[in-house]
Amino acid sequence: MKICSSIVVKDLTSTTELAGASFGSDWFMKARDHIDSADPGLHIIDFSDIRLATVSWIRESVLALKKYASTMRPDIVLIVANMTNIVQEEFDIALEATSEIMVSVIFSDGINIQDPVLLGSLDSALKETLCVVQGHREFDASLVSTSLTTLAPSAANNRLKAIESKGLFKSERRGRTRVYWPILEGLDYGL
Repeated sequence: MKICSSIVVKDLTSTTELAGASFGSDWFMKARDHIDSADPGLHIIDFSDIRLATVSWIRESVLALKKYASTMRPDIVLIVANMTNIVQEEFDIALEATSEIMVSVIFSDGINIQDPVLLGSLDSALKETLCVVQGHREFDASLVSTSLTTLAPSAANNRLKAIESKGLFKSERRGRTRVYWPILEGLDYGL
């Protein structure tokens, strides 16, 4: 997927330590303006130089922005980048509390994405589906139901749609079939 832009967290705040729901909401409002006028594609939320971000800040800023984009701009995919271990630990807690997931990467030179990993967790059925499609550039419900013989194609498609709604896949209709692909090649689903 094409990288369209990055939202540098530090550019929208005056500090490197981000705490509190109200400050998270303030950041969300500034970042939302970016999303409203953005081109379709992949947008990176860059945490370079951020030392700390609390769970409440993350919930009201980045996770709120992801939810907003999925509703108002489904043509945009948001991922996070360049988090310190402390920020990632807080992210893991926020994602667990909200049952959300997000992709994290190392982003450098404004073009290079490395080490994509999935943050948060999925239920066992969706993990099973990810195991089947991991490494494929494109896939559909037929591939999943053929690999998981107890799963009907309609149930396989429902699983793929659920994973897409979490922001890991994009899809398009090709004839009577819906074809899916991962938002990033080489994404480690943590399986």
